[in-house]
Amino acid sequence: DIVRVIYLKYDDEFSKPIVCNYGPVWPITFLGPIYFAIKKDFKYFFITLITQLFVVVLITMFIKNHKIASIINISMIFAINLLFSLNYNLMVIESLLKKNYIPYGQESVDILREKGIYFKLY
Repeated sequence: DIVRVIYLKYDDEFSKPIVCNYGPVWPITFLGPIYFAIKKDFKYFFITLITQLFVVVLITMFIKNHKIASIINISMIFAINLLFSLNYNLMVIESLLKKNYIPYGQESVDILREKGIYFKLY
C-alpha cells in the first residue's frame, strides 16, 4: 500500500484543510514506541509499550526455554510494531473525524469510503 494523501477540514467556514497521510508508517515497524515518543504522541506511545510488555511477559511466563522465548518475543514485538505501522495513520484520521473534521474534496471522500471509514458531511 502506497502512502496517499487526504485532506481534512474542521467543520467551520474559516479553517484551512490539513494534510493527512493515509497508508503505512514504516519507521514504526523498526522503532516501535520510540517513534511515538519522538513525535510526542504519548497516547500511542503508552498503548504500544503496554501491549509489547504484556505480550513479552505472557510469553516469558509460559515458555521456559529462554532462547525460544527470546526469539518469539522479538518476533511478537516486530509483529506488534508492524500492525501499528499499518494502522497508525488510519487511527489518527478516525480520531480527527470524531473531532468534527470532515473530508475536503471528492478524492478524500472517495479514499475514506473505499476503506469503509464513515463520516458526517454537513
